[in-house]
Amino acid sequence: MDWFDPSDDVVLRPEVERARFWTRRYSTGSIPVAPQVLYANNGHGRLFDTACLACDALAVPVRDHRSQGYYHYQTPSARFVTVYRAPEPAPYAAADLEFLISAGARQILYLNGAGSLSADVPVGAVLLPGELIR
Repeated sequence: MDWFDPSDDVVLRPEVERARFWTRRYSTGSIPVAPQVLYANNGHGRLFDTACLACDALAVPVRDHRSQGYYHYQTPSARFVTVYRAPEPAPYAAADLEFLISAGARQILYLNGAGSLSADVPVGAVLLPGELIR
């Protein structure tokens, strides 16, 4: 890997950039981010909306920016969960993850859709992939 740069120089400073990014998106420089985040690919709105609907049945919405891809919930046990819509393309999603982590996200579950070439996998099945072939 002759292209790898082992220096400690920082290229992305999410703690600096996230306030400007969130101000553009949510009109505020700071949003609450729970340690647990459901990071849902938009999937034409279906995965993010489905995650929000599931959380609506289990928790109380604290911040509702669903139309902008962000929802913050408080569970009955007083824990918080953030549902965040993953943007397309991947570089934006990577930057969003840096912002979420710098704001306190520690456990992130990424929800995404995929196809299957196996007849053994029914439509709507939930899979935990072990590898990816592009």
